[in-house]
Amino acid sequence: MQKRPLEVLEDHELTDWQRAMLFQNVQRTRLSNERNFLNWVRASLAFITLGFVMHRFELFVKQTAPANASEPSGILVWIPLLFFLLGGVLVALGTWEFFRVRKEINEGRWVGLPIIRDALIITTLISLLAVLVIFVVANS
Repeated sequence: MQKRPLEVLEDHELTDWQRAMLFQNVQRTRLSNERNFLNWVRASLAFITLGFVMHRFELFVKQTAPANASEPSGILVWIPLLFFLLGGVLVALGTWEFFRVRKEINEGRWVGLPIIRDALIITTLISLLAVLVIFVVANS
């Protein structure tokens, strides 16, 4: 049976230097997990902010359009909402990943699952690309 990280630190056969290095590695892994979570929160806030900017741009286009111009496409209303949704999904998945990894670190069985991180990144990029294509098509 594998010991938890803090149980390993209580081993009396370890020297002070070994104990300090193990503790430092555990703390470094925990802090890395927190940085990863904050990066996902920052990315989600960027998408939400981009949604607000696009919504304001739509209002600006409506106000500056000539009186005889046609109404802007209704799809422009949905693009900011898609960015808001993408930001919410990112923060939810990032939070889930943070708690999952934290639990694994505390149990001493963390091996890392890069496939989850890669899936989050690919999903984000595909969603962003889809929203931008919709935006370009709507303005054509």
